[in-house]
Parts: sequence; C-alpha cells; structure tokens
Amino acid sequence: GCVSLGRGWQPRFLFACRAGRSGLQLVGAVPMYLKIHSEGEFCEEADFIEASMKHNMSHYPRLFVGIPFTPHRGRRFITAAWLSAEERAEVQRELMQGVRAISVRANVGVNVGFPTEDEGQVLTQQGFIARTARQAWWSNRRPKPYKDFRDFLRTLRLKRAREIAKQRAALRDANVQTMVIDGSLDPDAVTPELMSEVFHSCYVPTQLKNGNVETSNGEYRFDLTEDFFCSLGERIPHRVLLILARENDGRLLGGSLCFVKDGCIYGRYWGSAETELDLPFLHFECCYYSAIEHAIAHGYERIEPGNGGGQVYKVQRRRGFEPVPTCSFHFIPDLALREEVAELARCAAEGPPDSWTVPRNSAYAPKPREYCNAV
Repeated sequence: GCVSLGRGWQPRFLFACRAGRSGLQLVGAVPMYLKIHSEGEFCEEADFIEASMKHNMSHYPRLFVGIPFTPHRGRRFITAAWLSAEERAEVQRELMQGVRAISVRANVGVNVGFPTEDEGQVLTQQGFIARTARQAWWSNRRPKPYKDFRDFLRTLRLKRAREIAKQRAALRDANVQTMVIDGSLDPDAVTPELMSEVFHSCYVPTQLKNGNVETSNGEYRFDLTEDFFCSLGERIPHRVLLILARENDGRLLGGSLCFVKDGCIYGRYWGSAETELDLPFLHFECCYYSAIEHAIAHGYERIEPGNGGGQVYKVQRRRGFEPVPTCSFHFIPDLALREEVAELARCAAEGPPDSWTVPRNSAYAPKPREYCNAV
C-alpha cells in the first residue's frame, strides 16, 4: 500500500472507548503513525531537527498525527457524531492527553499536522507548541459571489488579468480541450478506468520526470499506486474532482486531481503526459483557472491547493490566491528541548514575513474595474 511499515509509516492509531449497554463503545480516534522520516507531512522541521542534534537527541522516531500526503486542515482528534457537544469536547481533551502521555512514556516527539482552528486552541492549552506556516487559498467573493470568471478577472490588477486571459487564449488556439469532472455532481463520471488512465498518463510520467521513484525487483515504486487511484473511483467518486486536458483525438495531456467537501475544493495534484506540444500554460489552466471558473459556476466557497513552497506560492498569488495561516503543533517530552523549540517557533512567528505574503504582491486591484475588451 501507499502507507505501510515498509515505507516508513507504522500505524499507531489511538482509540477512545467507553462502557455501553452492549459493551465498549468507540467514541474517539486519532490517526497516528510512528515514523523515521518527515516525508508526506508537509511541515517545516529543519530547525527543530538541528535543535535536537544540539541536545544530543535524535529527532526520530517520532509520532505524526494527521493524514498522509494531505497538507489540508481537518479534524485530527475525531469524536463520534452522536455525542453531545460537551461529550465531544471531553473526548477530544482525553485524546490529546493520551497522545501526550504516549509521547512522555515512549520518549518520542509528536507532530500534529494541519488540525482545525478549534483543535489548535485546545492543543495550545494542552502544552503543544504551535508552528505557524502559510498557504495560498482562493476565496469566492463575499457577500456577493463572483458571477463568472470574467467578473473575477475584473477584480485583479490589469496586468494580472491580461496575463491570465492571454494564457487561456493560447490553450484554446492550440485546440486543447479542458474538462472538469466533479464527482459531487456526477459520481458515475469518476470511474476506476478513468482513474487508471490518470495514473498512467499523468501521475507516472510526472513522477519519473521529477525523480520521485524507487525501484524494487526491477519495478518502479511510487508514493501512490494504481490501486489507490482506482480505489478513489470505486469508494469515494463523490469526493473527487478532476480537471483534465485532452487533444482533439482524446489523448490525455495532463490534469489535476482535487477533492471536494463542504463547499470547498482541496488540492491540485498535477501530472502531465510526455508530449511534443509546447503547452507552457497547461499547468495553470488545470490547477488554477479551470478550478476557479468551476468554483464560481457551482458556488464553492474556496480552493485550498495545499503546500507548494515559496516559488509556487508566488505563482498562486499572481492568480488570485491569498496567504492564510496554517499551523502544525508539536509536543516534545524533554523539557529543555521543548523550551528551545518553543523559542524557535516564537521567533519564526514574530520574524519578517515571507516575501510572497506581503500586500504589494497581491493580484487584486484596490478597486474593481468595469468590463473591458482587454480581459
């Protein structure tokens, strides 16, 4: 599988139960893994690792609480839906205290990746250290949503709007056909066969090109498998959103894999086929422009592309995505190391902002323009 002991992910899920009439009832759970690497977590820890070495301590193994390969906010301390609000809060605290107790008893650190805001508040109260980072998200206009993509463009600075319009026109002139397949609207359209095509035509060539591959017994091994892609079409097609670009003959050129839930679009996992065509803007179309256009047309509140790094965030910022704080939370059993890590996190939070986040780099104009032929 994609997440297994052989790949450095050792499941150590924590469960909370209480006595019921028919025996023990499951009332809470924490997705947790014992790891010897940071791959698939998307949390910055380089300075924490350096601090561990200074204290003659190993950073690994340590526990990761979160969803593998998924840099998006969500519940990490899960409670039964049928509990009352007070009971859910109590179970949540017990789960957090349980994670802390395991950390102290086993003498291993803990990283909680991308919890919800309310979980973050409770984690801070429980002695976890908040490490602030930022992602770039697109948000639909409030209180009056955008009417269409052109309405969105008129809120951008003229230079940015013209650039986007020009790039989209270049793809149309190249006879590239882009389609959005939203499983929440039509689950039957997201089939295992389509997901297999996406795996072979988009995912595999991109991983090979970027060197994200291992070999085992003469076979390629990627982070994600064809079985994983097919299982999306079999088990949760209603959560999948695909943005695919094809030639006129139907050959798949590239696309992005996203997920949808609660009025939001998550991710933009990009992949492209090997082709002799010169399509420099295909990535922008599949990861950003078509996603925004679809979000506007169907009333989605926001798009969360996930982690990308400084250069990627600059690209996103120029296309209408704005910086949003996202935190990871850490617990370290050794008191001296914990204090140093807390100071590192505090200095990072109070330090100068990353250049891509400053207001002057926003794509939005101070005042929306009237419609014009330029866009």
